Amino acid sequence: MRILFGVGALAFATACVSAPETTSASLASGAPTTEKTTDVDRTCRRVPVMGSNMTKKVCSTADEWAAYDSQSRESVQDFERSKDRSSDLSGGVPLN
Repeated sequence: MRILFGVGALAFATACVSAPETTSASLASGAPTTEKTTDVDRTCRRVPVMGSNMTKKVCSTADEWAAYDSQSRESVQDFERSKDRSSDLSGGVPLN
């Protein structure tokens, strides 16, 4: 699962390389910005970088963001399910 997420993040990062920069004021607000390019509309977001306090600008199409959001939700649900299963195995006693 982590590998798929990493591959998806890499695909978004490479798509961001060719996207034009927007003003830092619009990105500082945290709101997605829409940029017009010659062939597709891209929306840029600031996403957290694992192991860092910094965020990274990633620009993708609406379909790519939908896939990214879906993958993120699925990862969280998988984590919560595995957490629930581990507490069930311990007889109701939380594993610390």
